[in-house]
Amino acid sequence: RVLRFLRAWSEWSTFPPQFVKGLEATLCGPRGQRSSADSAGEPEAHPAILSSRLQQWRNIEDAAALERACRLRGLSTSGAASDLSARLCSFESYWFEKEAPALAAAKLLADARQARPQDVFDPELDGEALDEEDERAVAELEQEAQEATFGAGMAAKLLLGGQDVSADA
Repeated sequence: RVLRFLRAWSEWSTFPPQFVKGLEATLCGPRGQRSSADSAGEPEAHPAILSSRLQQWRNIEDAAALERACRLRGLSTSGAASDLSARLCSFESYWFEKEAPALAAAKLLADARQARPQDVFDPELDGEALDEEDERAVAELEQEAQEATFGAGMAAKLLLGGQDVSADA
């Protein structure tokens, strides 16, 4: 039920998207336990993107900057700088884990775009011309791939702090 409220707030633009994401991370993320991303001694357990984001939050010593970052993400601003840093790391790891499948799909698609032409699926590989049903199926697959790419691209862009992650960049 809570997620329905958060989605509605997001759709209605009641709050900034990052604020709603912070509320979701707080309400749906791990409670009272350290997430796997919070363990500073295991950087190899996390992809480079996530590790750099977590390290960025851990390196900030200015409590006011951490408090502002928490406030913008809808996270609690009470506690010491280490508490604020831990909340920001939890936010990053929650959204990374939630959006990892979309990022993986984007990577697969980018890899497929870079593949040689003979490595790409050819719908007429059997030598028979496509009928209308086959053409519709191919069009649906292309549409699904395009939608997955857009969603994954947006997820990657959010995780990278607005950097362009398209295969053409």
